[in-house]
Amino acid sequence: MNRLLIAVFIAFASFKGYANWAIGFNYTELSESGEIDVNVSAISASLAYAFPIGDKLSIVPEIKYGLGVGDDSSANGALNIDLEVNHLFGASIRAQYDVAETVYMFASVSHLTVDSRLIFSSSSSSESDTSNDFGAGIGAGWLIFESTSIELSYERFDDTNVFSAGFRYAF
Repeated sequence: MNRLLIAVFIAFASFKGYANWAIGFNYTELSESGEIDVNVSAISASLAYAFPIGDKLSIVPEIKYGLGVGDDSSANGALNIDLEVNHLFGASIRAQYDVAETVYMFASVSHLTVDSRLIFSSSSSSESDTSNDFGAGIGAGWLIFESTSIELSYERFDDTNVFSAGFRYAF
C-alpha cells in the first residue's frame, strides 16, 4: 500500500513539471484519553505536491515519515508502563485555500500508521503495536518568506488527537 501511494504520487507530479513541490518538517504531539492517558511526541519530514484548481484553491497530496522523540509513562495500579513511538508514516490529501496573499487554510483526510512499543517495568517485558487509522484535520499556514511558511494543524484519528507545528519550504 505504501509503495502504491508513493508511485501514484510521483506519477501525478511528473506530468505537471516540478514547480509545486514542498518539503516540510514538523513537531507533533499525539494524545489519547481513556483508561490510561497517553501523550507522546514525534518529529517528521514530509513531501507534498500542489495541484492548483483555481486562483486560490489547490489539492495537495502529501506523504510523511517521523520518529518518536517524546515518550510517556503511566502507572496502572502496581504496573508501570512506558510508551515509545518508534516511527510513523502518513499519507494525506488536503484542500488548501489561500485566504490572503500570505495566509492559507486547509482541510485534510489522512491515513496514519504508528509503530509503538509498550514497556512494562514490573515484568521487564515489552510489546510492540502498530496502529493504522484514518482521520481528518484542519490547519493554517502563514507565508513568512517567499517560499517558506509556518503551519499549525489539528487532526483526529479514532480516539487520538494530533497537534502539529512546523515549517514548509516550496520549490
